[in-house]
Amino acid sequence: MWQLLRLLSVFLLVFASHQAVQAQCPATCTFTAPSGGTSFNLNGNQILCITGNVGDLNLNISGTGNVICVAPGVTWTQTNGISFNGGTTINVFGTFNMNGGYNFNSAVVVNVRAGGTLNTNTGGFNSNLTMNNEGTVNFTSTGAINNQGTFTFNNLTTTATLSATATTLFKFGNGNSVENAGIMTFSNLENEEAIRFANFSTGRITIGRYFFNHGNIINEGLIQTICGAFGTIACQFIVGNKGPGKEFRNASGGCVRIAGNVTFDGPGFNDGNITITAGSSGGNLTLNNTLSGSNGVLIVESGVSTIGAAGSYRGTNMKFCDRNTAGGNFDAISANSVALNNYTIDCTVQSCTGPTAQVATVCPPQLCPDVTLIRN
Repeated sequence: MWQLLRLLSVFLLVFASHQAVQAQCPATCTFTAPSGGTSFNLNGNQILCITGNVGDLNLNISGTGNVICVAPGVTWTQTNGISFNGGTTINVFGTFNMNGGYNFNSAVVVNVRAGGTLNTNTGGFNSNLTMNNEGTVNFTSTGAINNQGTFTFNNLTTTATLSATATTLFKFGNGNSVENAGIMTFSNLENEEAIRFANFSTGRITIGRYFFNHGNIINEGLIQTICGAFGTIACQFIVGNKGPGKEFRNASGGCVRIAGNVTFDGPGFNDGNITITAGSSGGNLTLNNTLSGSNGVLIVESGVSTIGAAGSYRGTNMKFCDRNTAGGNFDAISANSVALNNYTIDCTVQSCTGPTAQVATVCPPQLCPDVTLIRN
């Protein structure tokens, strides 16, 4: 079932990307800003084209099928917010500074096209908003960003970029849906019971220090924490326990590389490679729940590895190595879990590493160590 859903998701992403490439601002517009003014009523199937730099627009929106298009090379800066009382699509070929408060009372789709940029100082989005990104989306708030409801974010292409490096914590909340085929960079990240979080094989997610997952997530690409310079929060990856359908899954080919401590308080599935390094903080592994899978690899490079009383590491052809422990086995295994474990100690396995370019091409210098990581 998962493979069928995955193929459908990939098809939809490719289709949406194709549609985005084909689309342009229409030649004929109902209204034009700023040449036609700054106040407009969009009451259904009407098109507003922004063809010159403009600040706040006064928009009354109702009905369905409305379109707002930001032309290439144009900047629209909205600080007063907007109430969307009608269905609207916003196509961003230029720059949309989406600041202030927004009320999404009807379905709104924001398409950031290739070459386009969306900057927002929001403290979090809620229901009725879908963002499809082929360009660059920057979350600029220095406070916590808490997305909730049915907010959906899709990074459609391998070069699509989401950046949230100024925030203390970026949260995909209960009910959110996230798909990534490109690049995502966070200072600190929490997946709080998102109904779907898929990082595809081309996806690269870099987290400065802290990643707390207690929602549905599957990784086919790269997820890495780098223990960067952002803040003082501990460098760690924690898997929480929120019940069935809220598990962490690292698929075949997936690489999870954590600089810091790793704790599984909830169940996890590993068919790929999980490598734990010390970074500048810890590098310990604690399994307080079951980590299972098929052909999975789990490596601890320099920390302490522990299987707790309710934990286990098991599955089909599962491999483990603690590189700084004689014999390569876990440092400590609870007697309660011994009979449940099923793995092979194999220290010939390779640690998974990062992307094929300088880490600094994935995240900003303030988050990145001065190293080059080569992906297997």
